Amino acid sequence: MTTLPQTSPVRIPQPAAPPGAVGYPMASSGVNVPSAPPAGMTASDVWRVIRANMLLILIFLVLAGVAGFFTNAELMRRMPKYEASAWVQVQTPIFVNPLNREANISTGMIAEELRSQAQLLKADALLAATLKDSAGKLQTTDWFKVVNQGSESIAKRNLRENFTVSPVTDSRLLMVRMSGPNPKDCQAIIVSIVDMHLKIQREEGSQRVSEQTAAVSRLASWYQTMHSQHLNEVKAAQLKLTESGVRAGVTDAIRDAELRQLSENAPKAIALAGEARRAYESFDASLKAGRDSPMVTEAVENDGRIREYRRTIDLLNIERASQLLRVGANHPNIKDIDLKIAEYQRRIEDISTEVQVATRDKLGSLYRDQAERTAKDAAELTEKLKLAKTEMTTYAANLGELLSKQEDEKVTRELWRQARGQADDLRTIYNQQNMSRVDWASRPEVPEFPTFPKLTATMSISLVMGLLLALGIAFLREIMDTTVRSPRDIARAGQMNVLGIISDDREDPQASGARLPLVIFDAPHSVMAEQFRQLRTRMQHAASLDTTRSIMITGPSPMDGKTTIACNVAAGLALNGRKILLVDANFRRPELHRIFQFGNEHGFSGVLDGTVAFDEAVRETQVPNLAVMAAGPKPTNPTELFESQLLIDFIERALEEYDHVVFDSGPFLLVSESTAMAPRVDGVVTVVRAHSDSRGLVTRMKEELRRVKAEHLGVVLNAARAHGGGYYGRSIKSYYDYEAGA
Repeated sequence: MTTLPQTSPVRIPQPAAPPGAVGYPMASSGVNVPSAPPAGMTASDVWRVIRANMLLILIFLVLAGVAGFFTNAELMRRMPKYEASAWVQVQTPIFVNPLNREANISTGMIAEELRSQAQLLKADALLAATLKDSAGKLQTTDWFKVVNQGSESIAKRNLRENFTVSPVTDSRLLMVRMSGPNPKDCQAIIVSIVDMHLKIQREEGSQRVSEQTAAVSRLASWYQTMHSQHLNEVKAAQLKLTESGVRAGVTDAIRDAELRQLSENAPKAIALAGEARRAYESFDASLKAGRDSPMVTEAVENDGRIREYRRTIDLLNIERASQLLRVGANHPNIKDIDLKIAEYQRRIEDISTEVQVATRDKLGSLYRDQAERTAKDAAELTEKLKLAKTEMTTYAANLGELLSKQEDEKVTRELWRQARGQADDLRTIYNQQNMSRVDWASRPEVPEFPTFPKLTATMSISLVMGLLLALGIAFLREIMDTTVRSPRDIARAGQMNVLGIISDDREDPQASGARLPLVIFDAPHSVMAEQFRQLRTRMQHAASLDTTRSIMITGPSPMDGKTTIACNVAAGLALNGRKILLVDANFRRPELHRIFQFGNEHGFSGVLDGTVAFDEAVRETQVPNLAVMAAGPKPTNPTELFESQLLIDFIERALEEYDHVVFDSGPFLLVSESTAMAPRVDGVVTVVRAHSDSRGLVTRMKEELRRVKAEHLGVVLNAARAHGGGYYGRSIKSYYDYEAGA
């Protein structure tokens, strides 16, 4: 037995595809694969579940239809229900205006009357009166004999439940209905209740005529009293207007002209007074502030003495300048001229002060007198305007009062005249009308067909219940089924890249007869071969095959199709021009030597422990560029072999001659050899069998790969079925139609 070296360190995986490539959404046969777990079932999932359980749904619908038919027959035998109906017309309520004898009718009145009559037809008093009416048809019915045996309250409660009255929109009709097991009783009950209501309404109508006639007579007397009162008020208003000394024909024009003139002059006078007051206040404020008015400055400048002195100063300045050039600044003549100039300047200042004081006093008196005069004029005009307005207001009030009283007298006189003959007119109008505000529009007929049960309603309810029950069972089966059936289920199990989807070989007609592990070589034009080629292409996207050279194919449980996927992946890479070594690393159930039909005496186990040379264990196959190494005899310590440096040395030796080494390993969650090999290869491809492996197994496998720090390239969904609501049935048909040019 070969002595193994110490356990070797984990083989560092080669860099894979750039970030983002591992989560790249894949598709197979035109079906999109989600890259993240969905929040819930989508519309496509619902439709898939329905299609998968279509037979169950149809069976439940048929059973529900049969049950509905017999249920309807039993209900018809045990508890039928008929409904009689009639139409009652509501007369429009008429309110006659005593002034113009016109009837007032409004839509609101009609709607209110309909609601009122509907409530009266269902009132307890009417029902009690009908039940006690021995002359009516109600007491002869079978319903009365059965229901009224207990007490009157039971009969009224039954009527409240089965007797209905409802207004008909946009009409003057009431729909009256009665439901019960006997159709003739339903008709008789409606006739009895409505006839009793009509009788009561006629009696109330006659009483209303008498009351309204008396009311009109009282109204005429009241109008007479009001007319006399208004005549007295008119006389008093005329006397008041005469005593005020105002004559209407003349005073109107004169006072209007005076008032208009005062209204125009008073504001002007007020404005002038305001301007004069502001001018005086401005002048006074300037004096207090030490500022002179421009008029004061102008008076000083225009004074003749000041002008004369200034001309004299100008001549002296000219003479001084002339002598200054001849005799110098210190000459007596120059000093004498300076003294004269100073004297004239002093005189100018004295005269200026005198003129300023005189001008200020004069202007102040002028501004003050003007302000007082304009203020007095404005006050006088304002007072006159106020008096004129007061007189005009008094006149207008007296005249308005007179006109108002005259108008009131005229109106009441006319109303009194109209009201005196109103009683006879009202009596004539009401005598021509029906005293009842309701009447038959259409009497009830004996109903021929029951309202309950109805076959259509019973069947509809039965079918809906059957459909709901079938759908409930279908979706319950869907929820309880935890197996992986689609890429969406893989996404639900974890964030894993779906490299490809391989159809069930029984659903690919061209794959029949071919060796399933080498279907890509034996049946190159089949759908499965196309799917393996897509898997090869997507592996190139998921990881760079230039650096990911050692690949391990595994799965969570036995019978996942790991060997089939490994053989076809290796054959696909070989057909792509790469030299591939396919190694059977499943010592417990080796399969490659049977598939390729050679012995298993020398193989992978012998190469690892050094008893067999590498070249001696390699076998060439009929697939170009593909070589296979069988598993060899089962070693006693396979896990230790994979954890040792021997596996690393084997991979390096194989990659010297081959582009890629593909290992077909055992179930990842069952055998320890696969767990030991996973972190020592460049990449791991896991195979999940549809409708066999559960999402829990897939999640455990993902977590275990993460725990041992293996480079997980992605998942291959194997044996995906198209029937029974599965995936890709239409895609397989579309593929072959496209191949055939259809």
